[in-house]
Amino acid sequence: MRITTLFMLIAMMSTTGCLQQRLQQQRSANRTASGRSTQKAQRQRGSSSRLSRTHTKRHQAAQAHSSSRSIPRAAASPMRHEPKIAVRTKGKTVRVPLEQYVAGVVASEMPAQWPAAALQAQAIAARTYALWQMQQRAAKPYHVQTTVMNQVYNGSVSSQSAAAQAAQATRGVVVTWQGQLGHTYFHASCGDHTTSSQSVWGSAIPYLHGVSCTFCAKAGKQYRWSVSIDYNSLNKALRTQVRGRIRRVQMGKKLPCGRLQSVQLIARQKSELPATKLRQLLGYNRLPSTWITNINNTATGVVFSGQGHGHGVGMCQWGAAGMANAGYNAKQIIAHYYPATQLQRWY
Repeated sequence: MRITTLFMLIAMMSTTGCLQQRLQQQRSANRTASGRSTQKAQRQRGSSSRLSRTHTKRHQAAQAHSSSRSIPRAAASPMRHEPKIAVRTKGKTVRVPLEQYVAGVVASEMPAQWPAAALQAQAIAARTYALWQMQQRAAKPYHVQTTVMNQVYNGSVSSQSAAAQAAQATRGVVVTWQGQLGHTYFHASCGDHTTSSQSVWGSAIPYLHGVSCTFCAKAGKQYRWSVSIDYNSLNKALRTQVRGRIRRVQMGKKLPCGRLQSVQLIARQKSELPATKLRQLLGYNRLPSTWITNINNTATGVVFSGQGHGHGVGMCQWGAAGMANAGYNAKQIIAHYYPATQLQRWY
């Protein structure tokens, strides 16, 4: 209570002869009000603390969604709601909600401890590829397989996992080119430079022309590698490609990006084999890529040395992790590996 008010009260009380009694009552009321004010302040402080914690969590969640919050909805999108994708696995076809599938692909394609921006870029690429497959195979029994022939998918994951959070943070966001779904191919490691779709598959796609990548050096054996294949294994794998036994393998034509276009097989006759076919027949994991920098023929077999792992088209996964560690966000990663494309919300 203000001092002037108290003085007025005293003056009033003195005219009634009950000043002492009223003052005692006023002091009691003041103590009660003070106690209530203290309790109210404590409640407000507690509430403020809870609100602060809630605000922090919401702020963190908002940051997680920042890569997709400003992305416009695609005008050409035919979808209002999340679709289901038909997945061929273990001899049967199952229909899975697309975001559940995307989270499973991210968990299968990238380590959970990789930076969030890399996981989000993978989610965007995986979602775009899945939707594109759904368009291409709309009349087929299933849209995708669960192997490297499409995207690796080992089943659903916990909603609390890093992969599921990456899918949720980019929900519905896809890569587009001139309003259409992009061809978002990806691979483990490019080895310094991605390659063009023209070089690998013979079809030129404007945003898959190959870009420099200085971020995948930590890929270890997927960055630089050397593999030895004995002549028996080599002849068994390539028996339909040559007449007689292979005695030597030599470097063939090179592509502008540095990868081999072909190799020469020296048997009864010399023959030329596309490097992509060589990798397919030997095994995609056995011969990591077609960026073969040296071929050494020994008494027992052939030693191939090279760089990168995978076909080299589109997003380099190890490169995406390197970019994320360097401070780039998912949108910037996508823009680097699929230049001139746009991000849009498909549903």
